[in-house]
Amino acid sequence: TPPPPPLTTPFSCGVALICLAIALLPDCCCAPAPPPPPFSSAAMHSPSEEETKERLVGEGGAGVAKGGILAALAYPYTGGAAFLGKLGDAISWQLVAFIGSAHFSLKGVVLGLVGQAGLPYAQQYLKLSAEQSQRYGIVAMFPWSIKPLVGMISDALPIAGYNKRYYMFFASLLGAASLTYLGFVEIGPGQALVYVAALVLINLQVSVVDLLTEGKYTEKMRLVPEASSDIVTLVWSMVTLGG
Repeated sequence: TPPPPPLTTPFSCGVALICLAIALLPDCCCAPAPPPPPFSSAAMHSPSEEETKERLVGEGGAGVAKGGILAALAYPYTGGAAFLGKLGDAISWQLVAFIGSAHFSLKGVVLGLVGQAGLPYAQQYLKLSAEQSQRYGIVAMFPWSIKPLVGMISDALPIAGYNKRYYMFFASLLGAASLTYLGFVEIGPGQALVYVAALVLINLQVSVVDLLTEGKYTEKMRLVPEASSDIVTLVWSMVTLGG
């Protein structure tokens, strides 16, 4: 039997370890967080039609023949950079980076790759039927059903004074180890339980990081309500781009 293909390895291992490293950044998942700087809703307003026209036409008033077209083509990049800059000033760059890591790398890329590779891997190397694969897939999603319990435990039992940081750290450690195991260790028929256990730990990592990151940016949304819609936009943009 040929060795199994790297199941999202080494890329998913890399992004899992990046998320694990960012979990240790200060001022990201700390409790309590310092009050944010004064925030002006005008800083995050959408440009008016006149402002957009003025930007595209340019100060020289030469029309859209040259500078306007280039500005229009570059606007998705310049606008995105301006959006991230204002959001980073409002809620801290550490939290913006962590939202990107958690939702793009983990919830988007890793979960998508594991989901896409899971069925062919199970059928080709573990010789599981479609019915067995679906049954094991339901078991693998178990960590998502205990998210409320994880949230209550993290709130009631902080580790070294932190309610989120080390829960994410240890969950990421387990998830990264499971991804590495599936990518480099040959698994054959009769080892379905090992495969399912690894999937459970991967889903545990993603669900815990997703839950606690959501708790952190929800706190920021309460402290800086003017940036709430932009935080939600960032979260789902990262999930969409990653998936």
